[in-house]
Amino acid sequence: MRIVLNTRELAPLGGIEVQLFQVARELALRGHDLDVLCRSDTGPFAAQYHQLARSVSVVPSFDVARRTAVIDLARIAPAVARVRDRHGDVLYLSRIEEIVWAQLASRFARIPLVCHLHHVTGYAPDLLVRLLSGVDHIAAVSQFLKERYVALGLSPDRITIIPNGVDPDEYAVADESMRLKARGELGLPPDAFVVLCYGRVIRQKGVHVLVEAWRRLGLDPAHHVLVVLGAPDPADRGSYLGPLRDTAPAGVVWYHPRRDPVTFLHAADLVAVPTLAEESFGRVVIEAMATGLPVVASRKGGIPEILDGPLSRLLVEPGDPEALATAIADLLAWRSADPALGESCTAVVRARYPLSRTVEGTEALLTRAVAQRA
Repeated sequence: MRIVLNTRELAPLGGIEVQLFQVARELALRGHDLDVLCRSDTGPFAAQYHQLARSVSVVPSFDVARRTAVIDLARIAPAVARVRDRHGDVLYLSRIEEIVWAQLASRFARIPLVCHLHHVTGYAPDLLVRLLSGVDHIAAVSQFLKERYVALGLSPDRITIIPNGVDPDEYAVADESMRLKARGELGLPPDAFVVLCYGRVIRQKGVHVLVEAWRRLGLDPAHHVLVVLGAPDPADRGSYLGPLRDTAPAGVVWYHPRRDPVTFLHAADLVAVPTLAEESFGRVVIEAMATGLPVVASRKGGIPEILDGPLSRLLVEPGDPEALATAIADLLAWRSADPALGESCTAVVRARYPLSRTVEGTEALLTRAVAQRA
């Protein structure tokens, strides 16, 4: 099967780009031909994309906004034409905001379109239904996201749930020697309790709530460290991160993002996801759990689908620093008091969120779309 897909950059800008790269890699290993369209062919994933894909093409844009529609349609024209020129069997879209380009491209190339929903769109409900009416198959990363789109007017029968997944070999459980090695590389105390928060450092992610919770805990900074790994939104110009860093209590350390969070996960004892936004899935949650770490997270969006059953005790109300502080305090001794907790977290990911299941579901949906158009 010849699959045409697009990505903004050949880089891990966020969870969508990471997941797309991993799925694309596995589809290529299964013998499918990939044609990749992107706005820039440089970045941490560039060498691997060039190796696994049949072609990598740079195009100006995939975006169309209502206020600049005429100009934008001209800018996406090369990307529309490139899909036709690739002679693919199916177009695979991972960002709903690029649906106008994808619809035009699939119709121009006369190939089916499969859309994998990763977040809620800002389109008006009636416009959204019209835009998705021509999509051959739709997938959503969680039941929460499916229900949101059904509420906007889509038929539930049109949406298949294909959650994100991780490769257990890439997110391995760290033993004591691996943890000490990771801490040595990062300059963290070998015997401290380390809490990790990683992702974009923006208000919607609730980093300020976590910092306030850390302040209320009043822990000895010589033996307790909060690691914040991430960068702000460039448009923020330091208005959020700057004051947050300046007023953070002792024991909070900040790291600029790097491509691979696994070293930080191996150095940590606990991961915090204090998001205020409705996360459609929560990839950070399964990455951390895969490495054997418990995750304290907001009871919001799709996260409760992951932290369900006995693990629901790890959920806290979003925006509540006192509840977050209490949850962290309850887990300071989990390695000795409840060592099976880490194993339970890993077992959930291996059973429900392996990358192989995500790839199989995606491959099946793409294959079905091609067969129905034949």
